[in-house]
Amino acid sequence: MAKTIVGLYDDRATASRVISALKEAGFTDQHVQFASSETGSRSDFEVDASTFRDPSALTRYGIDSDEAGFYGEGLRRGGSLVVVRSQEQDADMAVDIMGEGNPVRYEDRNQSYKAAGHTAYDASAPNYSDDEMRTERARYADEGTQRLQEIQEAIHVGKREVVRGGVRVSSHVESEDVSEVVRLREESVRVDRKDVDRELTAEEADAAFQDKTIEVVAHAEEVVVEKTAHVTGEVEVGLESSMREETVGGTVRSTHVNVETTEADMDEATRSAHDYGRTACSRYGSGDFASNEDAMRRDYDSTLGQTAGNAWDDVKDSVRRGWENTKDALS
Repeated sequence: MAKTIVGLYDDRATASRVISALKEAGFTDQHVQFASSETGSRSDFEVDASTFRDPSALTRYGIDSDEAGFYGEGLRRGGSLVVVRSQEQDADMAVDIMGEGNPVRYEDRNQSYKAAGHTAYDASAPNYSDDEMRTERARYADEGTQRLQEIQEAIHVGKREVVRGGVRVSSHVESEDVSEVVRLREESVRVDRKDVDRELTAEEADAAFQDKTIEVVAHAEEVVVEKTAHVTGEVEVGLESSMREETVGGTVRSTHVNVETTEADMDEATRSAHDYGRTACSRYGSGDFASNEDAMRRDYDSTLGQTAGNAWDDVKDSVRRGWENTKDALS
């Protein structure tokens, strides 16, 4: 079953790098189309931008009409669009390659368009000028990447020696010279200059021609001598000592990041299979996905497979995700 993957990129250079990576991975012009309103050297698989300014070019592949209009609007504002039509077994590879280019997220950018006053896509509206494209690109240049951290606490238990009591006895001090070899680390500043031949984009050039100062500080270790006194012996004057064990414990915390596909990102067939996996997990209960797969396959083929038009092998991965998401929630 063929799948359609669409990626909108803010600049032509990034989209061209994605196209090159897709080509190296074996995708051809039978699978990939590239369109951009930004002028530049013609790239592989490139078609005229007007092809995808018409939303029907994407809706015939099953893309929602509102989303297709969003991609047309992105092209009009100077974006570059990559469209891949792939067989299911190659779809994940295409998604990974296109994801390396950090494509625009439809939900976030469409919300930004609307917040700025955009209401509906107009296919007859003119493309942005070069200055307008640069202004539009700069508006979203500072979009950051959000990260969640996985944190694990640890508990460290030690012990120290304390004085519990004693008697006063006479003592005398003896002195002894001691020495120890210490390895010290010392840093030095290294400056490497190399020739590079790489063309800058207009934005990179603007950022490059600015005064900059880089300061590197070298550090070195020096010897610090501290004296500590330790009790090495005691004179027994009628007291007996004994050893005891003490158990020390504490509570440590950790965070785990779970990633799951949300229903808003699924097409109808994937959502149906995902829902079936959730229901099956509750129905079969015990065991893992593999041990129940044969029973689920028979049940799916007899109840949903013919109605949905998808065989078990087409939806197996989506069913598994629904199963595992439900399993995690119940555990």
